[in-house]
Amino acid sequence: MVRLTGAIALCAAAVAVGASCGPVCGPGTIEQDGQCVPVGEGEGEGEGEGLVCGVGTVATNGVCVPLCRADQVRNNNACACPAGQAESNGTCSPDPGLCAPGTILDGRGVCVPVAPAAPGDNDAAGPVDVTLPAVGQSVTIGGVIDSPSAEAPFDTFAFAGTAGTRLRIQVVSFGADNAAFAVDGIRDIVADNNIESFQRIALPRGGRRAVREVVLPLNGDYAVTVGDKSLFDSGLLSSGGDGQTYNLVIETLAPQTPSLLGATAATGLQPFRSSASTQQRSPPV
Repeated sequence: MVRLTGAIALCAAAVAVGASCGPVCGPGTIEQDGQCVPVGEGEGEGEGEGLVCGVGTVATNGVCVPLCRADQVRNNNACACPAGQAESNGTCSPDPGLCAPGTILDGRGVCVPVAPAAPGDNDAAGPVDVTLPAVGQSVTIGGVIDSPSAEAPFDTFAFAGTAGTRLRIQVVSFGADNAAFAVDGIRDIVADNNIESFQRIALPRGGRRAVREVVLPLNGDYAVTVGDKSLFDSGLLSSGGDGQTYNLVIETLAPQTPSLLGATAATGLQPFRSSASTQQRSPPV
């Protein structure tokens, strides 16, 4: 007669009464397909009847899968993009406008704290010359928003640019939410290339921030002009004074290379081709 001992005997007894024989799982886990898996949210959800999935997962086709994408986080039992990012075409992309007050989006796409820099503007001396940073880098200059009734209510920062350079320009207010800016091309009487017709304006939005990305259209000189938002839109209330400090942040971004959209089996789209009566126009920047 062969005598069964220990766990073998217990397993044999379980089989004899029709129960399953598997691993002994610890607290907070349950045996599933011969393995111990976490017990948490999602029991009985999806198509895996009786399947117990861990926190942040759900049963799908008999398998526990994450509730959120890899680039998302769980927030109040819902999937969301991290702070400073927003949903764009099915992915989380950096959005400077979502950073909290007192923070700014850096080159890594992360909201980081900032403090007012020492004022770098000097109204009486004219424009302050700025050298654009390398790709992926930024330069920060401090300033003060003067009252719109002041003799020189604008601060102007001039730089030389190259056609195709892509910039993200931000002005963060530390006093009232009132700083706005414009980017203008400076007339070149020698080249006479109409660069002065280029202008982009950014008004403040949530988070005490005015932000805009621009692509420089021509080689030449440009200026960023910072002032109270009422100077750019007469319908807004004006403010200014010694306590209305700001940071101007200019970041050079990697250039975007356009690609030709060919026909696909799914869409049947064909590349756009101009004709004698129709010319292709670039979208506004």
